Amino acid sequence: MCAPIDEQVYFLGSHMDQIAKVWVEIETWDKIHPSAYGLRLSPGASTAELHNLAAMLGRKLPKDMSICLERHNGSAVSDYSFLGSNYLSCAQVEIEWKQRTNISRQLFDASTEFESVGAVRKVAWMEEWLPMFKRNKEPLCLDLSPPPGGKLGQVIEVDWEGRKVSVIAPSLLDFLVLVLKSRDTQARPV
Repeated sequence: MCAPIDEQVYFLGSHMDQIAKVWVEIETWDKIHPSAYGLRLSPGASTAELHNLAAMLGRKLPKDMSICLERHNGSAVSDYSFLGSNYLSCAQVEIEWKQRTNISRQLFDASTEFESVGAVRKVAWMEEWLPMFKRNKEPLCLDLSPPPGGKLGQVIEVDWEGRKVSVIAPSLLDFLVLVLKSRDTQARPV
């Protein structure tokens, strides 16, 4: 017998407990359904890796991001098991952020406006957007500078080809719950 997902369970307790509960479920699914290349999740990031990433970004990492990277430093395989995206490691976050920051300075100016879906800024890129996942060529980021009506830490997709920025989830925790819901619920033990 399999238990249905009860989203409310993940939003009880401390924030760290909430994220840990979701990760336990994702890890269980990962063990039951390994990819053709093995388990999907990498071991956690070291304190030095997290410190180096924060230093490069010039800011303290958001708590959600730190908790997740401490637990798993990205995906070990690229199988798009996070809502069609790959979970980035500290090194991949750094590369993606630097590339997006540099390329956006070359391609777009302050007057370049993007379509927005949800409460997100209508720009091509902001240094306050921290990539955590990558879907095809486009990053899913934590938004650390939302406009009025947006939520600090919301997960957004930055689609340069479509010239659109979209809110995907109100928080990283909500995004992880969506990932969990999208997976094979029949594999979950009661």
